[in-house]
Amino acid sequence: MTLELTSITPDTASVGTLPPDLVAIGTGFDRNATAQIEADSAGGPAELTTRFISDTELRIAMWRMSEAGTTMIQIRNGRAGSEKSNALPFTWTT
Repeated sequence: MTLELTSITPDTASVGTLPPDLVAIGTGFDRNATAQIEADSAGGPAELTTRFISDTELRIAMWRMSEAGTTMIQIRNGRAGSEKSNALPFTWTT
């Protein structure tokens, strides 16, 4: 089964707030799936705390951001080097 991320809910949050867990919907998630957010200040993707619900649903814990902007979130199954999903935007607003 192909790994695909079809939606993230919610897909926006206000700067300085702690959003609720995000619900990621897609196909092909495995029990070792992790969510990643695009490049952090060190230049690499940051891994987010991810809870497996089913092969079509994950819960992702987010953190407070101090700047407005859009970042991309994607899912990776298993260990480094394994399949990655497409990326979807998450927007921080003021």
